[in-house]
Amino acid sequence: MEEKGDKAAYGYMGKLSKIHSEMILAMPYFSLQDKRNPIFIGYLPVSQIKECSRGFRCQPASFKDGVPCIRPYYKKFFDDVGLQLIESLEWKDSVIDSRS
Repeated sequence: MEEKGDKAAYGYMGKLSKIHSEMILAMPYFSLQDKRNPIFIGYLPVSQIKECSRGFRCQPASFKDGVPCIRPYYKKFFDDVGLQLIESLEWKDSVIDSRS
């Protein structure tokens, strides 16, 4: 959206019809300059989906100057690295990396 302002946490917030322990929340992120091709895709496990007042939230990116950015401690859930992580038996319980 053209009017979207900067956000420290950016992703999905809303209702989900079903939650399953093996589910993947796949989130493509687009820039305002190219609305047809995602600049990156997040593959988030259920462990990163939290309940909130609007339903559920998963916000592994930020948004600055019209461009989404991967939050550093979520980077392992994105693109080819994220797809490879899905193959791990422990993937569904994955946690974010250290904030240090």
